[in-house]
Amino acid sequence: MQNNNPSIDSNAPGRAGLLVKVAAIVFCVVSGIVVARYYGVGYGVILGIGFWVWIYYNVLKYRPKTQGDILHEQEMHLQRSLFRPYRKWIMYFFLIVGISNAVLYLVTRELGLLGVFDMASIVLLLLFLSRIRNNAAQESRKSVASEMGFEFSQTGDILSIHEKLRTFGQDSRITNVFSGVIEGYPVRIFDFSYTWMKKAAYEATLLEITNSRKCPNMFILSKSDAFGETFDSTRFFSGVPVQLEGDFSNYFDLFVENYAEDEIRQFLAPDIMVTLIDTMSDLSFVFFDDKIYVVLSNNSEHDFSKDHFTEQVNKARFIVTKWSLTLSRMNFTSSRS
Repeated sequence: MQNNNPSIDSNAPGRAGLLVKVAAIVFCVVSGIVVARYYGVGYGVILGIGFWVWIYYNVLKYRPKTQGDILHEQEMHLQRSLFRPYRKWIMYFFLIVGISNAVLYLVTRELGLLGVFDMASIVLLLLFLSRIRNNAAQESRKSVASEMGFEFSQTGDILSIHEKLRTFGQDSRITNVFSGVIEGYPVRIFDFSYTWMKKAAYEATLLEITNSRKCPNMFILSKSDAFGETFDSTRFFSGVPVQLEGDFSNYFDLFVENYAEDEIRQFLAPDIMVTLIDTMSDLSFVFFDDKIYVVLSNNSEHDFSKDHFTEQVNKARFIVTKWSLTLSRMNFTSSRS
């Protein structure tokens, strides 16, 4: 199963961007060293920085964008629009802090006290801005839930998810829960966070589908997302790695419960594999009995983005539609031999 679409390789933009950055850095450093050798260190540093600024704005900004770049741009746009109404008050804040510094220094003549005052002021400002961001994100989630016909809750009961999912790590919890129906199946979407591997924290957005029939335990794990690195499949079942035809294994790792190789091929027919590679190589899929968890592309490092969220949900909705017939006739029991 060959795929000639160059946009499929989600790692290619990252590699291309890295090569451009390395070449630009080497050029700037060498240019700076040459100038420093003949005209002095100061001129070398200025020229190196100048070259970097010129290269960045004329070359690097046109490099292929990764998913992270796109999310970062979306977040910066959201931040600018979110804090624009508060710019005047933030300017007043810094003006008041500056005047207070001058008065405090004239009265006390102690620079250390000024440092403590400034640190306390910055902490208060950051708490205020964080509150604005959190409130805006929650309002955005509620708006999206309403548009989708879903209910929204900021917290959820960790005991409501499959017991094996709770064993992925320690201190697991679910937040920002969307509840509704997709293609006739009860669905929840939530942020799932836990600690693993010596208290390393991880968070992913999961879409949970509840089916009336049981599926075999199996994992379809994206190689472009870190979710699959947080657990060992052998902890959950006596699964076996499966290699399918074509280049599917270049994009996904596949682990299947014993005696379930036939079932996994029902879910991963050739046309489905092409769809997953072409449009969903950043998603992972976890099957536990009557639950299917679609691990949406991780956005935990960025603020909630309506466009990114709805795009990911629509991907999951599409694959559920593709799998609907298979799910409706599934009747798996792990004890068969």
